[in-house]
Parts: sequence; structure tokens; C-alpha cells
Amino acid sequence: MKSYIAPGIAALLIVSTGLVRAYWGGAFGAGDDKVILQQFADRLQNLPMNIGDWEGKDQEAMDPREREVAEADASLGRVYTNRLSGQAVNISLVSGRFRGVAQHVPTQCYVAAGYQMMNPEIQYNVETDAGPVECYTTVFKKEEHTGTQYLRVFWTWSYDGQWLAPKLPRVALVGQPALYKLYFITMVPMPGQPIEQNPAVDFMRKFIPAANGALFPDQPAPSAETTPASEAPTSTNAT
Repeated sequence: MKSYIAPGIAALLIVSTGLVRAYWGGAFGAGDDKVILQQFADRLQNLPMNIGDWEGKDQEAMDPREREVAEADASLGRVYTNRLSGQAVNISLVSGRFRGVAQHVPTQCYVAAGYQMMNPEIQYNVETDAGPVECYTTVFKKEEHTGTQYLRVFWTWSYDGQWLAPKLPRVALVGQPALYKLYFITMVPMPGQPIEQNPAVDFMRKFIPAANGALFPDQPAPSAETTPASEAPTSTNAT
């Protein structure tokens, strides 16, 4: 009888491990998960191009290989420039299953691309008309032939219009059929610039209510004055 115990335990561990991996991979999602994932991906194209004084211009999107590495179903890159101040904020927005979208973060991706993280990321909240936005943020540094480049990056996630930055994203966001991850990226003159002076903070207050109206159509209409991407003129001020 004892000779069957060890093989039995081994088989149980193998099956259990396989089930855990399948769960984290989304294999046990509801039958309509693919529909929800497609809806999330399609709604990226509804993101307003112009938001108040901020004028958007699309940038080159991720190629299929980059999306595969990021484990994203769809992506959108855009730079918004304030026509009054000239300040610019880049956004990167991806959608996909929670496992990959929650896992890949700038502290890994930017460092892999040759940037140095100046300080550990911190959590930072921004109040908007659509509710508080929880973010992670830090500054990255990279030496270029033209000089030293500093970037401040904010990142946050949402599946229902509430933008969150949990301590353990893969745990806190587990099981969601679809998820958005949003980056705000700006150039900064020096690492010590106060966060509240970063243009992304002001932009976020305008952008989030407008974005929620496009990404989560069941939410109340955005309060910011917006122009749909399909109707907006191309900005000539973006950098």
C-alpha cells in the first residue's frame, strides 16, 4: 500500500500545478471572456483625440511582437500637447487579460530598455471628476548622445472605470476577464521636480473623465469637453 502513496502525491502536485497555471493563464474564464476582451480592444479607438486645451496626435503603435511580449491584445500610443502652455504628455494604453497586463510594469520594461530607475516607485493619487486615480510613479534616467534624459512615468490599471494601483496587481486584479493598463509619460528637467508640478497630473484630471466615457460607456458622460478621435483635426503642435 505504501508504494502507491508517493506516486499519488506526485500526481496530485502535478495536476494542482497545472490547474494553477491554467487559472492564472485565464483558461477557466467565462465563455464570453473573448467578447469582453474584444470590446476592450475596440474601445481604444474611441479615446478622444482632443480634450479641452490638450490636442492629441497618434504615435506608432506596438507591433505584433511587442504586443506579444507585453501580453496585450491591443494598444494605443498618443502624445497630447497643451496648445496654451506647449507642455506634452505621452500616453500608452493597452488592453488584455489580467495576467499579462497586470504583470508587465515600467520598473521591468524601462530598465530592460536601458533606463536607470532613480528611486523606488511610490503610490500617488490624483483627484478627478471621475473619482481618485491611484498611480505608481517614478523617474527613469537614460544617457543619450545628446545628453541625459529624465522621464517621469505614472501607471495605473482599470477594469470598471476605477483606476487602481494595488500593491500586488496580479493578486488584486486576479480573475478579471479584461483589463486596461495606462501609462502617462513626461520629460522632466531633473529627478527632484515635485510630482504635483508634473504636467501629467493636470492632464490626468482632464483625461480620465473623458477616457472613462470612451472605455466604459456605462459610466456617466465625461465632464471634459472632448472631440472624438474620428472627428479631430491632426495637431501640428505635438512633439
